[in-house]
Amino acid sequence: MAVFRNDRLYGSNKADFPLFVFFFLLVIISFAAGCVSVQSVQTPQDTAAKDFQIVASRINEINASLPVTLSCNVSVSGMMEGRPFKADGIARMSRDPRRARIQLKDPIFLAPALEIYADSSVIKFYFPVERVARVARGNFTDLNISGRSETRFLIAWMFSGEIPFIKNYTVDSVTREGADTIAVISNETVEQRIVMRGEDPYEVTLINKSNSLHYRVRYGTLYTRNEHVFFRSINAWSRTTGDRVSVSFSDVRFDRPISTSEFKLEIPPDVAVSR
Repeated sequence: MAVFRNDRLYGSNKADFPLFVFFFLLVIISFAAGCVSVQSVQTPQDTAAKDFQIVASRINEINASLPVTLSCNVSVSGMMEGRPFKADGIARMSRDPRRARIQLKDPIFLAPALEIYADSSVIKFYFPVERVARVARGNFTDLNISGRSETRFLIAWMFSGEIPFIKNYTVDSVTREGADTIAVISNETVEQRIVMRGEDPYEVTLINKSNSLHYRVRYGTLYTRNEHVFFRSINAWSRTTGDRVSVSFSDVRFDRPISTSEFKLEIPPDVAVSR
């Protein structure tokens, strides 16, 4: 990958040449330009766009290699709305249709601690002990992160292992720092920064340009089985809201048939729900 810097161009001092020599050289250069084919000059933006295709191609390859369904054990810890949590449990995920359900238990008392359900349009967080639920609606692929609800959808995206790109982006830069390749793309609303460590994704950061809402996901090593891949661990946090989640996966089973009933999460009618 090329690292782009502002080069300084140093030319000869024309005052050192007799004036007629200068004009003579100018005529020769002009004549030569008409006699040879002119090569197009590649701008730094062109080079960055070409280099980004290598990054995008690898990410698209990983997205395409994610399993259709996933069943596994999970260990989750973090902070949400100022409340720390830590729990172990099971997760079931499906790419088509897009949906996920995670059931977590308190690691000490083994009581249900948190249930999460997500699909392409809604995400639910249910805390059975506190009898509290959070429900947010939105667009799973909307990475504008204009508010806390969108941040919660990014948590659902994180669990899926998929790495989407912002819409209608332009490539700002692609640089190298040691073993890392750093690509920056942006649109009118969001800047997306992608760090590749070697050939694999290491970190993705999204920053809303208008409200500075900041969200970052960091990926562990890839778990590979046959033609499928999945990240062994995923960590995410928002500098703005303080929410953070760390997830590690074990006993991973790919493409196991999962019934529709395993994805259902019914919040009891007497539970307070905030939206």
